[in-house]
Amino acid sequence: MRSLRRSAPVRMFSTGNVDDDARLEVLAEDGGLSQPHHWSHFLWFPTQEAASSAGERLDARFHTRQVESPTGPGWVVQALRDDVLITPDDVGRTRVELSELALLFGGRYDGWQAWR
Repeated sequence: MRSLRRSAPVRMFSTGNVDDDARLEVLAEDGGLSQPHHWSHFLWFPTQEAASSAGERLDARFHTRQVESPTGPGWVVQALRDDVLITPDDVGRTRVELSELALLFGGRYDGWQAWR
């Protein structure tokens, strides 16, 4: 009997995170990754103090802002960089770095967006 199991789609990128791979594919289709983008990351924290502490660590490399979470309790830090040439290596490295920072302050990394 033939298996009905479907294989996973072949991805253009392999960062280790399927959401990151999918976002990179969209960026690649929309004019390519050779163009600079605005690159915004989101980190969630349970308290304003934790968000402020994490934001201070990011201020040297990102424009940051902290706001109350619009989807429930907690605080969100948005970390933005302008004119970034986004590479798959940068995406993977940044996810690891920001995930570790978020965990340090009891939070979590909630992903990224990019646009021109």
